[in-house]
Amino acid sequence: MNIRRPDANDAFTLLELLLVIGTVAVLAMLIVPLTGKLAAVSRSVGGANHLRQISAALVQHCTDHHQEYPVISPGASLAWTTESITKYLPRRAYPASFANEVFVCPNADYRDAGNRKYANPANLSRTYAATSVMIGRNPNTPSTYDTSWPRNSLSLREPSQAMLVVDARQDGINRWCRGVIQWSLVKGEFQSGIFAESRYIDYRQNGKAHVLFADGHLETLSPEEMSERATQATWEAR
Repeated sequence: MNIRRPDANDAFTLLELLLVIGTVAVLAMLIVPLTGKLAAVSRSVGGANHLRQISAALVQHCTDHHQEYPVISPGASLAWTTESITKYLPRRAYPASFANEVFVCPNADYRDAGNRKYANPANLSRTYAATSVMIGRNPNTPSTYDTSWPRNSLSLREPSQAMLVVDARQDGINRWCRGVIQWSLVKGEFQSGIFAESRYIDYRQNGKAHVLFADGHLETLSPEEMSERATQATWEAR
């Protein structure tokens, strides 16, 4: 048997090696950013699914409570994101001291006092805020809307245009966002057209924000689109 011995000419030349290394480097430069974008898209899809589950839970709550939404409050202890609709949600993997994981958007970038991102979503309790749509009318003074009273879902004007729940920014350094964002807080931002430093809406879905509407459909809006669509009528549905 004749065994062919390796010839020096069979080895890779320096130029060939450099070409291979360069090709691998270029492919890595293309793939790594793409992987990051795909991961962000996946997290955005997860956030959209969370809002759909919240929508289904709110519908079930209304069905069981004379078509009324949960009582809402601007404080940190939010009934609508805790016991009122948690029982209608499919899972509760988080510790009992925190809200259901459905209330935490995978794309939320909330930070502690040292400006460190909360790496574990279980450390957060709420990243979605309700709009004024869920604020009810005080029966003692019918002309007054009060966060201590529930809103009847049948009283909404144009549910398909009524913005119900939105991606919200962190409230200070807390592990949650505001429970409700009232029109009086955001109208200045929408009317001024200055969005880069929004104090309340979190455009965390690649520069856009998820918005859940009262009829159950979901949209992802840019700051400009929010400015066009968000009015007192769509934010309060009165």
